[in-house]
Amino acid sequence: MTGYLASNFGRLSEEKSLDDFIDDYFLDYVGENRTLESKSLTADSTGRLVITFVYTVPEFARELDNNLVVKPVSYRFRENPFTREKRVYPIDFDFPYVYHNVVIIGSSRPMVTATLPQQVTSAAPGITYKRLAQFIDGKVQLDAKLTITNDLLEPDAYPEVKKLFEDVAHASQDEVILHMGAQ
Repeated sequence: MTGYLASNFGRLSEEKSLDDFIDDYFLDYVGENRTLESKSLTADSTGRLVITFVYTVPEFARELDNNLVVKPVSYRFRENPFTREKRVYPIDFDFPYVYHNVVIIGSSRPMVTATLPQQVTSAAPGITYKRLAQFIDGKVQLDAKLTITNDLLEPDAYPEVKKLFEDVAHASQDEVILHMGAQ
């Protein structure tokens, strides 16, 4: 995650331990039963804050016959923040930014294949969203990226922005079905 939220997170990350920061601002969305495996807080070559963490959630799936149904975690924009029918004032995102969420789903049981959510691509003036799902080397990878290049949009762009964030919220509800091999 870079840009818009990073300025606030950068300040907050300096006020807490890295474990507490990740727990308070990310993992609390997941729930109580999770284990933080690794974490890092660095700056990229342009000085932007980069937060990377890996965690496991043992019971984040439900079993259905010889399949596991998993709902991947999404930290932001699970709901559309644009709910009104019309808007008469500009849409101000404060800063251009990129929100990039990569979820890798693995299992101690061998996965034969997976039923993946469809690719999602949506665009509005100055905003793009793309989500790809892949089955690679016995793991599922979901890669979602929301890019806001124009942080101030005119009110006439509102219907397209609202539709894009509806697509983002809807995509965050998609489940993955893992087809498991013999134990």
